[in-house]
Amino acid sequence: MISKKKAVWMAVIVAVITAVCAVVGTSVFIDARWVRNQDKVLVDKSDYTFLEQFNRLKSLNDLIGQHYYGDVDENKLVEGALKGAVDSLGDAYSAYFNAEEAASYFQSSEGIYAGIGVRVQYDEEQKAFIIVQLFSDSPAKDAGVLVGDVLIGVGQGQEDIQNVIGMDQEEVISLVSGDPDTLVRLELRRGSDTVTLSCIRRKVQADQCEWRMLADSIGYIKLDSIDGNASTLFDKAIIQLTQDRAKGLIIDVRNNPGGGLDDVIAIADRFLPQGTVLTMKNKAGEETTYSCSGKHQLDLPVTILVNGYTASAAEVLACAVKELGGGTVVGTQTFGKGIAQSFYSFDDGAQLKITSEAWFSPNGNAIHGEGLLPDVIVDLPEELKKNPAALNDETDTQLQKAIEVLGRAINP
Repeated sequence: MISKKKAVWMAVIVAVITAVCAVVGTSVFIDARWVRNQDKVLVDKSDYTFLEQFNRLKSLNDLIGQHYYGDVDENKLVEGALKGAVDSLGDAYSAYFNAEEAASYFQSSEGIYAGIGVRVQYDEEQKAFIIVQLFSDSPAKDAGVLVGDVLIGVGQGQEDIQNVIGMDQEEVISLVSGDPDTLVRLELRRGSDTVTLSCIRRKVQADQCEWRMLADSIGYIKLDSIDGNASTLFDKAIIQLTQDRAKGLIIDVRNNPGGGLDDVIAIADRFLPQGTVLTMKNKAGEETTYSCSGKHQLDLPVTILVNGYTASAAEVLACAVKELGGGTVVGTQTFGKGIAQSFYSFDDGAQLKITSEAWFSPNGNAIHGEGLLPDVIVDLPEELKKNPAALNDETDTQLQKAIEVLGRAINP
């Protein structure tokens, strides 16, 4: 009888060999004489090198088991190898996560979870996640967390704080989320200072969309993300604001990290004219186009507010507004995430999230790494960026510019 560990790694090697034979097809052949007399299989050089690498993986596992002084958790060893394989891509948006991490990820995207009530966005330069939004009545807001804080460490209860620089989003989410009424400590970089704050986790209900009527009959819709209940609430917002006779519409996607493809198409279809919203292109060069029907086009002037933390699906929406002639983009240059990820499930509930496609705007523009430049560029004053609590309708220079732009469209 062989050990469980050997069985696991033998299965891996056999699976890889089988996969190689299946994939390379005619490039792998078997010489019957060698098989019969010397039990050998001939493969081309590139395939042999590929198999050697997996044999080294098994050898490494054997050496760890034989020589590592401490206890070895075989499950963690295999999981570490799986995570390492994806991490080696050097892509911040691709990740392997186990069943528990996967459940936490999808739960948070639906908007109901036990945590601290923040949204984060990855900053490539700092290799860290920045707080881009605080939910109202959230543990993070109560503890004094600010928009713009850089998350550099997380501690469970009174345990030592763990450095999270370089971690992927799923790992960070799993550390910050947890059971209600439990303590989590956050180490944050705030300018040149480092602060440590304590939060008590609790159930957080995150409505992804809020709306209200501003002065002069201007409708205002804030989209915090484009997942969960965002598209459903956006539809309700449009109905309510048009019933209240809005003369113009501001859609605010500042600090919006994006969301799902189906959701952004549903939102765009609710107010934009007919036309292509985006085109997706995969590794093979195959293209898929997603469009608006134009059946629900609003007969209202529209502005959309963006900033440096407007990303992904939120950028899709802003590009569509700008290039389909559906409105005016106001704010600062967006984040520049022009790629999309696909999810692949394993039998135990684990998931692979991997960058699989790039997307292009209605006019065929790629914004990845570049972002979208607004039609009207206006920034917030530095003092307001450092003190978001002082931000309101009157001090919000970007909102005021959007109102000004709409005013000229309503009363030309």
